[in-house]
Amino acid sequence: MDEHPYRPPQAPLGNSEPPTSNTLGWKIFFWALAMLTLMAMGALPPLAALSIFDKVDLALTIVTLIGIFGFAYYHPVLNVVFWRYFFYVVLFDVFLLSVVFPLLGVPRYGHVATLGIDYLFELLFSGVLLFALYGYAYRRPFIWVSKDREAN
Repeated sequence: MDEHPYRPPQAPLGNSEPPTSNTLGWKIFFWALAMLTLMAMGALPPLAALSIFDKVDLALTIVTLIGIFGFAYYHPVLNVVFWRYFFYVVLFDVFLLSVVFPLLGVPRYGHVATLGIDYLFELLFSGVLLFALYGYAYRRPFIWVSKDREAN
């Protein structure tokens, strides 16, 4: 070890390799979400019967599915700034549709939400989605660094 007080330490600078410990669970979650989304789209009433809030929620769900794909497979989709803003859009959407609308009795997808098991499942599921989107936008910088390296 060099004891010279004015010489900077020699530490390798760079990003660590992506962790692989939890990717299988997120990949399974992505495919389950994709299947649930496809099944839900098949069970929806015709688009003309949906409210504007339902249509926006459906569009946000599809974009969220793309973000979960990027999170699960460490693949950069679009750019990190988009996902950072999109996280807050989805957070507002979840709060509005999962908390405010049921309290006001506003129907979603043709039904008024009741405070039961399905409501608790929706809150839990939305929490996992938000956690994954937050992780994609803020907690996995190595995904975006690899995209920057490919561009240079």
